[in-house]
Order: sequence, then structure tokens, then C-alpha cells
Amino acid sequence: MERESPLLSWHRGAGAKMVDFHGWQMPLSYGRISEEIAATRGRVGLFDLSHMGRIQIRGADRVAYLDRLFTGHVAEMQEGQVKYGFLCNESGGVIDDITVYCQEDYLLLVVNAANLDAVLPWLERHRDPAESVRIEDKTIGLSMFAVQGPEAIGIMDQLSSQRVSDLKYYTFTLTRVLGNLCLISRTGYTGEDGFEIYLGRTNAEAIWAALLRAAEHVGGVPVGLAARDTLRLEAGFPLHGQELSPKISPIEAGLEKFVAFEKRQFIGRSRLLDSTNSDISVRLVGLEMIGQAIPRTGYPICHHGVECGRVTSGGFSPTLGKAIGMGFVEQMLSNVGQVLEVRIRGKQHPANVVRRPFYKRKKKSAS
Repeated sequence: MERESPLLSWHRGAGAKMVDFHGWQMPLSYGRISEEIAATRGRVGLFDLSHMGRIQIRGADRVAYLDRLFTGHVAEMQEGQVKYGFLCNESGGVIDDITVYCQEDYLLLVVNAANLDAVLPWLERHRDPAESVRIEDKTIGLSMFAVQGPEAIGIMDQLSSQRVSDLKYYTFTLTRVLGNLCLISRTGYTGEDGFEIYLGRTNAEAIWAALLRAAEHVGGVPVGLAARDTLRLEAGFPLHGQELSPKISPIEAGLEKFVAFEKRQFIGRSRLLDSTNSDISVRLVGLEMIGQAIPRTGYPICHHGVECGRVTSGGFSPTLGKAIGMGFVEQMLSNVGQVLEVRIRGKQHPANVVRRPFYKRKKKSAS
């Protein structure tokens, strides 16, 4: 079967602007991107994430096997837990940043669409034939949606057969939506509270329609890839291919908390450990522009006119009303409060190094 979302016809019928995204036809936007962002921040946004890779690992040796590849501690995971971390190469660079779901009889890996074709052979190459391990690509048969924003809890509690609002962050449960068995996790990529839903392809369109009706009732909208990218930038989340890559380590990206150095062995551990014990040359920083200039991926970052790094992600934040970005700069220039410049069309535009995330949602006070 082709890499095709079960909602492809729906997206086209809804007037979405479609783009090719690593072999998938996916919605870039449905209308004004700023309105999709505002709806997610203020009410709720619905996301079709069927392009994300989904891989099941089964077999008696699955935990020991994945612990050799994943920077997180798989053996310590409890059933119903989700963990974020990395698959690294021998040099400590990131093949992909992934989430791992621990179910009773299998592990589910969620990987970036751009990296599925790299991750699958990597997993196979490091599987010992003597181990009881089966690697199964479930990307086509298992669809994936996200419901993100302040109204997400109410919508999911309304449609689910159990109170998913009882889920803690980065945990999941198996429940039914409209009578269909779904895996629902309290996770997301927007900086908002919300859920991600995994379900069989056959009933995906019916469940999407129910989610959409409930979302529209509270002013929610479907959201495309363009708004999703701005939402993740506002939340300071890295994107593989920009803030992470096979040549960029989690340490350089400031994500060492997702590396379980207490494990005796995983691919890339020694190089990552060496980098924590020495001064690395570059660090990922957040940039807040002083003025109206907008940083874009690839723009030079300078200090007193001398190039010291590059913008990895950037744009205008409608939520904050200012231009923001991320980029790697020389270690000595990475402190919060440092004033740098972004070179845009030959001109230097000042920017402050700031803490990430740029945006933090306001948590509801207890009633």
C-alpha cells in the first residue's frame, strides 16, 4: 500500500493546501496559519500524524535488544509508560529522536517520517539473529492523530470509554472511541496539554469526523504541518534534520537529560560520555530578535559581525508577537543574555540569547 493517509480525500475536500512530505501527501494548512496556531493555543487543534513512522518490536528479548540502541532506560519502563530519547550512531550523532511505548507484549517506537527508511534497516542491522526479536513496520496499518490544546481533555473524555484525563503526562492506555480500540497517550509536540491517538486504518475517518465535530463545538480546527512547525518552535522542541542530525549529538542540543548514562552499554555512549567530560565547541541556543527581522533556517549568527553559528529553526511567533529562532553557536557565546546578530540579506540584526521554551502554557489552578 502506498504511503497515504486514510484522511487524504477528507483533507482535499476540506480545501487543504497539500504538500509532499517524504512521500506522503499531507496538509500544509487549511486556511490562515496564524488562526490554526491561535485555535490550538486557546481552544483545540486536530492533527493528522499518519505520516509518522510506527514500529512494533516483539519477542522475549525485545527489552534487552532496544536497551542496546536507545539512550533511555527501557528495562526500567513500566507498562503504560512512554519515554522520549534517541537512537545514536557510534559517534554520538542522532539517527532519530523517538518515543517508546511499553506495552505488555511489545514495544512501540514512533519515529519521524523523514527517518523511517533509515531507522528500519538500522534496527535490523543491530538485531542479533540469536535473539527472539521481531521488528514490524505498522506505519500504514496504524493511523495516528493528535488532539492538542486546553479543550483536548474535555473532548477525549467525552469520546473515550474511560477518563483519559486521569492519564499522567507521558503515559498511555488502551481504550475505546466509538467502540473502536485505540491507544491514547498524553503526549504531543505543541507545548499544550493533549493526546495522541493510535488506531486501525479502517475506522480512522469515522473517528476523525467525531473528533472534528467535538472540536468545532468549542471553536477548534484541523491544523496542518506549517502551524505544527511554529507551535513546536514556540515550545522550543527540536526537529530532526535541523536541531538534531547524525552529526549533532543530544549533548550539543542540550538534551542530555534524555541520555541514561547509568546504563553500561548503548550505541554512542562512550562518545556522548566523553563530550560531557570536556568542553564541547557548540551549543544550541534560543534567539529572540530585537526588532522586526525574522530569522530563517541557515541564516548566519554573528558576534560583532563575525560568524559564530547558524540558525537551525526560525520564524515569527503569532502567540508571542515576536520573531524567534534556535541555532548552534560557539560555546562561549551561548549564555542567556548574550547579544548576538543574525545576518539577513547582508545586514546584521540584533538578537538576545534566551531560555527555551519561548512559550509556556498556563497551568490551570486547582478548583
